[in-house]
Amino acid sequence: MSMRTEKTNGATEEAVASVAAEKPAKRASVSLTAGEGDKFVRLTVLARRTRTGGETVVTTTDAKKKSVRGMTTKFETFELAVAALDKLEKDAVQKGWRKAERAGGFKPKPDAFSAMPVAPVSKGKK
Repeated sequence: MSMRTEKTNGATEEAVASVAAEKPAKRASVSLTAGEGDKFVRLTVLARRTRTGGETVVTTTDAKKKSVRGMTTKFETFELAVAALDKLEKDAVQKGWRKAERAGGFKPKPDAFSAMPVAPVSKGKK
């Protein structure tokens, strides 16, 4: 079984890739956190595109993974919902929520030495 590329209605792969890259965003979100251990709570502010425009939804999730949904607001366009998301984020930060830091990624090990090491002494013929 071999894989091959074909032209579809005169469209090339590049044209298909550029159309896929230009798709409008369906949602935008921000996660904020507060507390530690048993008191840990995550606040998620979501702006999503709907058939009638856009909406924002605020959800809290506790340490036991129980979520509560609230503060749903509808907007005429998705762009207005994203602007409201930014305002909600700023308001939450002012009220003590912290922006979640990204975990993962490449973390290099610390250097074992900072100067050129001395060569080990060998006991053999010179």
